[in-house]
Amino acid sequence: MKTNMGILLATAIILASCGPLSQTKVMAEAVGTYTVQKGDSLFGIADKFGLEPQTIVWSNFEFLQGDPHMLKPGMQLTILPVDGIYYEWQATDTIEDVAARFRVDPDIIVA
Repeated sequence: MKTNMGILLATAIILASCGPLSQTKVMAEAVGTYTVQKGDSLFGIADKFGLEPQTIVWSNFEFLQGDPHMLKPGMQLTILPVDGIYYEWQATDTIEDVAARFRVDPDIIVA
């Protein structure tokens, strides 16, 4: 299957399995963005969206380069609806190729 859409490689679907949330938590239903504010931290942003900090780091590798200390006010971060990584689909990709690249079972790839 060839397409130009993005896919989400999810390690867990937390929307369906999470318990009651505090009023400060935000649960996204789709890939979104968040503008970093002065005083924000990686852990605070991850907590706000109910995500693991690694999800924020790896979903924003182009800005953070794997280093949470690169977080700066004004950055537009990609926020995923679940823990995992975001991969921009290429025209020649297949689900099997992408699964092999990330060493995951093709069944966990959500289109």
